[in-house]
Amino acid sequence: MLNASAMQNSTASYDFQLVVAKDTRTSSDKKTVCVVEGSPPEVSLKLQPLTISAEYVGYSCDDQVEYQWTLYQENKEGNWINILNNPEKSKVFTIDPKTLEDNTKYRLELTVLLSNGTPSTSVQVFKTAVLPRDGSCVITPDIGEAVYTSFELLCFGWFALDETFTYEVQIIGDGDIYYTLYYGRVGKQQLVLPQGNASRGYLSQVKVLVSRSNGATSELDIPVTVTPPKPKAVQDNFDFLEKSPDSFEEYLNTVDTQKAWQLMTAMLLTIETQALGRSSFHNSTTWSQQKSALRDIALKRFQLTEIDGLPSVVFISAFLASAGKNITELSFYSKVIISYQACKTQQNAI
Repeated sequence: MLNASAMQNSTASYDFQLVVAKDTRTSSDKKTVCVVEGSPPEVSLKLQPLTISAEYVGYSCDDQVEYQWTLYQENKEGNWINILNNPEKSKVFTIDPKTLEDNTKYRLELTVLLSNGTPSTSVQVFKTAVLPRDGSCVITPDIGEAVYTSFELLCFGWFALDETFTYEVQIIGDGDIYYTLYYGRVGKQQLVLPQGNASRGYLSQVKVLVSRSNGATSELDIPVTVTPPKPKAVQDNFDFLEKSPDSFEEYLNTVDTQKAWQLMTAMLLTIETQALGRSSFHNSTTWSQQKSALRDIALKRFQLTEIDGLPSVVFISAFLASAGKNITELSFYSKVIISYQACKTQQNAI
């Protein structure tokens, strides 16, 4: 429960977390809301729906309680206009970010109706933050080859007073799974991408999230065509990985950490796309061997990588997300690494 009076006097981020438990299994979802000091307080929503719940103290199972939520928006004349109601009278109210405009005041009104008809009303006024605006992000070239083409992402012209922007770069895989390739403050990046969707002419969407320091975020989708990789006479990464995993690992050690993880992610997703498409690029045995080799290399790198904040985590997370979906059987080496890490974790906990 968020104390509205505390919101008026401080600048802070609030995490709303829902945990669902059944037997020994649990699942959770978290939403972060950034509040900036002011009257009314300024609220930044990071693209996800804002879910607000109410609690009637003293409630019992026999009580019949209804919750009426109403959201008002302030117009240019300073009047409150009703823009959203919750017809289900639920204790939970969800606001889609697309409903809200930036730099705008809103009034959220909750009326609790008891079984005897007695109403109780609570009101919170808040203002949405100013989104990053007037900028652009482009990728060149707009057509290239999976794994081998170096795509340049350039973001420029974004406006907000005295701001340092954070850029998060994502690609969308099968099943609408998002893989983060970069997170940081540098607006110019070299990207290695996996093969695009064959049914859409190998078209991919690169998503860029541009965020202010208070969490206010603008989103762009950049289309880019990424064609299947062609066999190479020199430095064929797929052939190199298949015939000499150790040599391929040594090659990865000579390149930048971010590029190495991007390359492994692009290769893994491309191999999976080729396998699903029944392409003649490689047979199924070769695909399986390549995925296992990539997985073992990644585990060794993960063991040696120093985690230094969120930017270093995202290099690894995209590959681990891919591996978790695409690789189900652990090799002997993988089991040794995981057992070693588990043992080390237990020793550190003692």
